[in-house]
Amino acid sequence: VVNKNINIINLIFDNVSGSNGGAIYNNNNMTVMNSSFQKTTARNGGAIYNTNNLIIKDALFDNIQSESNGAIYNTGTLNINNTQINKTSTSAIYNNGTSNINNTIITECRGIGAGVYNDNILQLVNCQILNNYGLVDTKWRYENNGAYAFVDRVYSGVIYNGENANANITKSIIKNNIVNSDT
Repeated sequence: VVNKNINIINLIFDNVSGSNGGAIYNNNNMTVMNSSFQKTTARNGGAIYNTNNLIIKDALFDNIQSESNGAIYNTGTLNINNTQINKTSTSAIYNNGTSNINNTIITECRGIGAGVYNDNILQLVNCQILNNYGLVDTKWRYENNGAYAFVDRVYSGVIYNGENANANITKSIIKNNIVNSDT
């Protein structure tokens, strides 16, 4: 779906794929309500790729595959309410815009910032981030001789907040998550 001001209500996206956004690429204004995304796949945004204004309410994301950037990839404004995100191959939400996430459960996701990878502005309220598996990001530096030198390991856990990013997390439960330190 490529859109211009659209509402998606009571739809099931099952076993669909795309390049940016396995089911949806949003570049305008969109509301997704009472819908589910199951087994969707994409390079970026396994289910949804958002560059403008997106509201998600009462949705389910399950078994979402993405090469590197989340089940939901956001560079615009993203508002999520009463949603569940389960079993993603990378972070549940990749945010490089503004994300407001309320009353949402994120479980069994993997990757650097398994629950949320934030590089801009994030507000998380009344959320549960449970049983996720955060990976370690290894930093390398290119040397003049053409080799790479190991610099540092960054333990990102289940919420990654970038160097210049802003995150506010209130009234939320973050528990039973694991960070892999074996690299």
